[in-house]
Amino acid sequence: MRKILLFAISLLCCVTLAACAGSCGCGKNEEKIEENVFLVDKEITVYVGGTYKFTPSGAETFTYRSSNENIVKVDSEGVLTGISDGIGFVDVSAGEKSVTCRVNVLKNENYIRIGSANRFVVVGGDVTIKAEAIVNGKIADSEVAFTCDKTEGITLVNDGKDTVVATVTAVGNYTITTTCGSLVATCTIKAVSPSAKTIATPTVKVEDCMTLKWDAVEGASGYEVTVNGGAPIAVSETEYYVKDVADALRNGDKAVFSVCAVSAADNFDYTDGLPATIDFSHKYIEHEITPHSCTETGESEFTCSDCGIKYTDRNRLDDHNFVDGVCSVCGFGQTQRVAYAYDSINDCYYVAGADAGYNSADLYIRSKYNDGNPAHGEKNVKYFTLGAFKNNNTIKRVFLPASMTEFTDLSPDFKYSNGNSLNTINGKSSPLKGQVFEGCSELEYISMPGIHALPAVAEGAYSHWNFRDCYNLTTVIVPEGFENYGAGFMRWNNTPKNAVNRTDIYVIGDSVKRISDPLSYPIGNDVGYGNNTLLTGDIFYLDESADEDSCFKWKYTADGKTVVSGGKHDFNGKDLCRKCGAENDYGVIYGYNEAKGEYFVSGVNGNATEIVVPATYNDGNPGHGVKPVTYVAANCQWGAFVKKIVLPESVTDFGGNSFQSAINLEYISMTGVTKLTTNNNFINCEKLGTVIVNKDFKLNTQQFKNNSRCSGVAAREIVREKTDDSITKVVVRSDDCNPFGVQAGDFKDITNSKKHSSKTAPEATIKAFDNFASSFASFIGGFAIPADGSKYVPAGDNLTKYTALYNNAIAAYNRSIMSFTHTEGNGIGKSAVIGITTPFAVTTSMTSVGDYGKLAANLFGFGSAEDFAKCAKGLVETYKKYNSGSALDNGCFYTANKSFVFPITVRCLDTDTVVLTHVIIENDRLSVWVNDIDAALGVTNFNKLDKYNGETLNNELYCKNYIFIADPMGVAKVVVYVNGSAKESSFYYVNDPSPTSGQGNELLTGNVYYFGDLDKCGNWNYDGDALVHSPYTEHDIDKNGVCTRCGEKDAMGVTYTYYEKTDETTGDAFRTYYVSAYTGSGEYVYVHGTWDDGVNGEYAVTYVAANAFARKQTIKTVILPENVTLLGGSAFLGSENLEYVDVCGVKTLFQDNKTAGLDGSTDRDNNFLGCTKLKTVVVGDGFNSNVGQFHETNKPNLYVKGTTAPSLTDSEKVGNIYYYNKIPAANYWHYVDGIATLWNN
Repeated sequence: MRKILLFAISLLCCVTLAACAGSCGCGKNEEKIEENVFLVDKEITVYVGGTYKFTPSGAETFTYRSSNENIVKVDSEGVLTGISDGIGFVDVSAGEKSVTCRVNVLKNENYIRIGSANRFVVVGGDVTIKAEAIVNGKIADSEVAFTCDKTEGITLVNDGKDTVVATVTAVGNYTITTTCGSLVATCTIKAVSPSAKTIATPTVKVEDCMTLKWDAVEGASGYEVTVNGGAPIAVSETEYYVKDVADALRNGDKAVFSVCAVSAADNFDYTDGLPATIDFSHKYIEHEITPHSCTETGESEFTCSDCGIKYTDRNRLDDHNFVDGVCSVCGFGQTQRVAYAYDSINDCYYVAGADAGYNSADLYIRSKYNDGNPAHGEKNVKYFTLGAFKNNNTIKRVFLPASMTEFTDLSPDFKYSNGNSLNTINGKSSPLKGQVFEGCSELEYISMPGIHALPAVAEGAYSHWNFRDCYNLTTVIVPEGFENYGAGFMRWNNTPKNAVNRTDIYVIGDSVKRISDPLSYPIGNDVGYGNNTLLTGDIFYLDESADEDSCFKWKYTADGKTVVSGGKHDFNGKDLCRKCGAENDYGVIYGYNEAKGEYFVSGVNGNATEIVVPATYNDGNPGHGVKPVTYVAANCQWGAFVKKIVLPESVTDFGGNSFQSAINLEYISMTGVTKLTTNNNFINCEKLGTVIVNKDFKLNTQQFKNNSRCSGVAAREIVREKTDDSITKVVVRSDDCNPFGVQAGDFKDITNSKKHSSKTAPEATIKAFDNFASSFASFIGGFAIPADGSKYVPAGDNLTKYTALYNNAIAAYNRSIMSFTHTEGNGIGKSAVIGITTPFAVTTSMTSVGDYGKLAANLFGFGSAEDFAKCAKGLVETYKKYNSGSALDNGCFYTANKSFVFPITVRCLDTDTVVLTHVIIENDRLSVWVNDIDAALGVTNFNKLDKYNGETLNNELYCKNYIFIADPMGVAKVVVYVNGSAKESSFYYVNDPSPTSGQGNELLTGNVYYFGDLDKCGNWNYDGDALVHSPYTEHDIDKNGVCTRCGEKDAMGVTYTYYEKTDETTGDAFRTYYVSAYTGSGEYVYVHGTWDDGVNGEYAVTYVAANAFARKQTIKTVILPENVTLLGGSAFLGSENLEYVDVCGVKTLFQDNKTAGLDGSTDRDNNFLGCTKLKTVVVGDGFNSNVGQFHETNKPNLYVKGTTAPSLTDSEKVGNIYYYNKIPAANYWHYVDGIATLWNN
C-alpha cells in the first residue's frame, strides 16, 4: 500500500513538473510528502512475558526490529514482548526514517539485578559490582549487602549503598552474594595469575551460509557464541549451526556472529580470549523482473550466489541517489523545510534555519541552491547564519557538504566592534557563524568535512558557541588538520549537571592541529572564559582497514554516513588494552616518530594535575610495538591543570617551547636531560618552583625565560594601613595584560578581556613618547626646582614650554590607548608635575594639597613617596636589561633622550573620573605628570565604596598597567634539584638576561641543591614522596675549608686526585688521594687529611705531586696534614710570597731517581727553591733529605715535629732549628691555632 501511494504521488509530481517547466521554474522547490516516524514513548518498561503495542505515526506502514531478541522481541504488528531481564532497543522504521525506543525488561517478581554473572580479574586488581534491587517493577532506593564465600584473598569495600569494589590478592574463584531483605543474587569472580596468558582469538568463517566454524584454540575449555549481540551460547565443538538466522536475511540485511574462547573454571593460567566477530550477509544477485526507480515501484528476484536461497520483492523501490542533500535522479531534497536565503554581497546562499513544520531528525544541507529568482540562479550554499538552528530539539544528525568550507566574507558589517575584520582564519571566515546548533539537545552526529577551523570570537556578527549545550553529541566528523580555537563545545546553562562528556572527534585523515585551546577553553573544566567540556578529548582517525580491535580508528559503512570503529581502549588489570594491546596512557598523548622508531609526548587529554610518563610505550599499532619515549614535542599542549610532570630518564630532549602552555606547572623531574638543543622550553612558566635535573645537565641556553606581561592578581593587590578608622584596602588591577588594549576598569564583562599583545609599538607611538620626554626635559631644565618642595607656577617662556609638555603628553596618551573612550576636557591649569625623589610641584593653578609626593604615590597604591620611588627605580633597572633604543615593553617607553616613561591611566569608579599620568624617570630623578590634579585628589579619597561584580570592594583603583606593583618579568621561583652529589655532578647554568645573549633564565632563583644526606648543606632528598632540602643552600666555610654548619669539606682550590694500586702478591688494594694541583687564589691553603671525591669514597691524603703549588704567587701559608709523608719535588718551587709551610708528616725526601711518587715523579728536590720570603717550615721528626730543598738567600727556620735532629744536604740554607714540646721550654715550639709558635722564654 505504501509503495503504491508513493507511486501515485510520484506520478502526480511528474505531471506538475511538466506543467511548470519553462514558466515558473519551481520544480526544485515542489514539496514532496515524506515518511517519518513519531513515537509517544521513547523509553518503556515491561515485565518478562509482558507486552506493549507501539502506535507510531508519520507514515502508512512501519517495520520493527529488536537489537537483542534474547531480551525483547517485536512482531510485524508492533507488539513487543519482554523475554528476559535486561535492556534492549527496538528500531521503529518507515522508509529511511527510524526512531529507537529503549526497552527496560524486568522480571515479574522482586529480584536483584547484578549484571554479568561471571567476571575475571588479574590478581592485584579490582572489580566493581553494582547491584540494583527491583521491587514492584521499579529500581528500589535500598541498600544492598555484599558478602563473599571466602575470607582470604579478597577484600570488599562498599562504594555507596548499591556498589562494592572487590580487590583480589590470590588466584581462585570467588562467589559474591548480594542481599536486600529477602532478595538474593550471586556472581562469580575468577582471579588469574599475573603471568596468565590470554587465550588466542579464533579465526571464524561461515560455510555454505549455514554453519559458523572456527579453529580450535590452545587453552580453551569451550567456546561462547553470540548472535546479533544476544546472550552467550556455550559450545564445546568448533562449529555452530546458523541456517535459521541466515535464511531470514534479505538483501542488505546482515547478521553478526561472534565466538569467544573461554578457559576452564579451575585454570588460572589463562584468561578468556577476545571475541572474534564476523558480519554475515547473503551475496544476493538481483534480477529485475519489472522496471523500478526511486519514484516508481517494480519487481525483482534476489538469489544468493553462494547457497542459492532466493526470494521475490514485488514492491521494489530504488533508494534516492542523494548527493550533497539532493537526489541526482529526481531532484528531491534529502531534508525538507530548510530555509535558504540569498546573500547578494557574497553572491551565495546561506542556511537561515528551519521553516515552520520542520520535523526531520536528519538535516542534510545542499551544496547548491536555486530560489527560483533568475537574478540569483543556482549558487553555492556557503554558510549558516548566526543561531540558525538554535534550540532545535528534533535534529539528531547533520550532514554538511564538503563544499561548505572557509570563505572570505565580504560584508562590511562582518567585523569586530573595533572595526577589524572577522575573517580571522587566514583571511577567511568559518561557515558556522556562531550558535548554529546551540541547545540542540537531541543532536548526536555532525559531519562537516569542509570545516577546518572554529575560531574564538564573541561578537555581534559571529560567536563561537556553535555546539554549546549539545550534551548528547557523540560524533563530530572533521577534515585533516582541524583546529578548534574557541568554546564551541561548551557545557553551559542547559546541560544537565550529571551529563557526561561524550563528544568524540572523527578525523578524515591522520592528524588534527588541536581540538581545544588548553589555556582559555580547555577540556575538562572551566577556566573562567569558557570551556570545551562536552568533548571527551578522544580523537579517532580514518582507516579503511579498521576493525573491531582497531582502537581510535574508524571508517564509514557502505552507506558512506554511518561511522564504525574499534571503539576506545579497554584496559585489563595490567593496564593493557584487551583489544589492541596498547598501554594505558593515563591522559598523556603520545606520537610516534617513524624515522627514529620511538615515541614522544605531544600533550595531555583531560584535567589531571600530575603526569608521570613511562620510559616505554606501546600505542597498540603492530608496526610500532613497545619502544622508548625519548622527547617532548615542540609546543606541547599541557593545559591549565597540570601542576606536576615526571619524565623518565629515556626522555633526553625537548622540541622547543615544550612547556609554554603549562601555565600552572609547579614541579618537573627531567633527570634524563643533559643538554637541550632547543630554546624557551619553560618560557613564561611563572609558577614553576621545582626542577629536578640530571647531574650533568648543562644549562647554557635560554630555557627559563619569562616574557609574560601578565602577573597574578594577587601580585597587584596592596593592603594599605591608615591611622584613622576608614577603610584602607587599595587594589590596583589590570583588566588586560596589554597596557594598550581594553578600557581600564572594564572587568565586569570579563569575556571582553584579551590576552596581552606581543606586537611592537608603532613608530608613531614611539615618536610621540620621544617628543613628550624631550618637552619634559626642556621644561624641567628651564627653572630652578624649589628646594622646599613648594609649587612653582610657570609663566612666560616656561608657560609656553609647559603647554608644549601638556600637548605632547596628551598626544602620547592618545597614541597609547587603542580602545579607550576618554574625554579629558581640561586645560593645563588642572595639570601638575610632581617630583618624587626631588620634591617639587609645578602647576599653573593648583589648590594646596600638602605632601605632593605622597599624593602621587597614593595613585599607585603606595603609602609613601619613598616606597614608590624604591619600586619604580628597581623596575627601571630591570627594564634596562630588556630595552634598547625605543623598544616597547610592558607599557614602558625608553625614549630617545634615555628617559623611561610609564603611561598609566587610573580610574575612580565612584566618580567615573579618569586620571592620566605619565611616570618619568631620567637619571635618578623620578617625576609624575598628572593631567587633572583635582581628579587625582578624588581618586585618593579612601572613604569611598564601590560595587564590583556584586561584592562590596573598597577604594578600587583601576590601572591600565601593573607597573610598580610587580617585577615586569615575573618573580623568580625555580629551585634546581640536581640528581647527584655536588662532587660527582658537572651541572652548571648561565643566566644572562640581556636581549642578545640567548641565555636569559631569570625564572631561576639561583638556589641549587644536590642529592644527598640532609645533614649536609645544599643537599636534598625524599621524605616519602615529598621532596625536602637542607635548611642552608650554601656552606659556611671556615679558613680551613670546613663548613661550620654541616662539616662538609671544601677543596678551596686544591685538586685531589684518587690513586689505587693492588698488591699482586696479597691482592690487597692501596687507596689514597694526593694533591695534584692548586688552582685557587687565596693566601691561606689548608690541605685536608682525608678526601672523598664523591665517586671513590673517603681515604687519606698522603702525597703532594711535583709542582703542585709551584709558582703560585698568592699563597703565603700552606698547611699539610700529618699523613702527607712525601713531596714529589719542586712542590712549592718559585712561590715567591710563601712565608709558612707545615709538612709535619714528611720525614724523608730521598732521591734515587728510581722510586716514583703517586704522580710518577722520581724527583724529591727543590721543593722550596725560589720561595724567597719563606720564614717557617714545619717538618717531621728526624727530617732527612739527600738533595737540596731550599733557596740560598732567605734561610727559613725549621720547626721539627719531634726531638730528633734533621739531616740535610743543604743545611747551610736554613736558619734556626726548633723542636716540638707540649710543655713550655726555651727554644721549643708548640701549636697555637694550628700555627707553629715558639714558647715564650
